Amino acid sequence: MNQVDQAAILRQLADEAALRQLNFLWCRGADRGDMAILRGLFHDDAVIDFGSLYNGPIDGFFAGNEDMAAQRIGFLAAMHIIMNMLFVIEGDQADGEIYSLALEEYGDPHPQLQAVGGRLLDHYERRDGIWRIASRRYVSDIKTHLPGMNDAITDPLKNVDLWGRAQDRSDPSYQLTLLAKLGAAG
Repeated sequence: MNQVDQAAILRQLADEAALRQLNFLWCRGADRGDMAILRGLFHDDAVIDFGSLYNGPIDGFFAGNEDMAAQRIGFLAAMHIIMNMLFVIEGDQADGEIYSLALEEYGDPHPQLQAVGGRLLDHYERRDGIWRIASRRYVSDIKTHLPGMNDAITDPLKNVDLWGRAQDRSDPSYQLTLLAKLGAAG
C-alpha cells in the first residue's frame, strides 16, 4: 500500500469517526435536553424533518425551546440508542442512514414506557474543516408501548440510589469535567 492509499484510508476513517461523534452527541443532547449540544451539531442553514413534531429550518426547531423534554416532547426520561451507522462520503459531502431506538417514559404520575425505532436520514457537509448536519429526516419504523408494572410488587429498581433521569445539567454525567464541557458556551 502506498502513502496515497494510506492517506485516503486515514481520511475516510477520520471522516467516519467525526460523523459517528455527531450522532453520539445527538443522543446525549436529546437525553439530557442539552440545547447547546444539539444546536451545535447543525449548520446554521440546516433543515430538520421530524414529521408532525417539526419540519423546517433548524432555528425554528430550537426557537424559544430551552427545555426540549418539557416543551417539545414531554417525556419524564428518555434513552436514545443508535446502532447501525452507514455513511457514504464524497469529499466534503456525506449521506448517512443511522438506525435508532428510543425508550421514552411519560405519563406522570403513572408512567408508561414506549419504544420507538426508526432511522435518521442525514446529509452532512464539511465546512471550514468541520462536519455538521445540513439536513436530518427521521423515519419511524416501529413504535410500541410496553406494558406497565405494579411498582410495589415488581420494581427491581425501587431502591436505586442514583438515577440518571435529569434532562438538564444536573444529570450525574455532568460531574465528569470533560463531558460537562460539551456544548458549554465558550
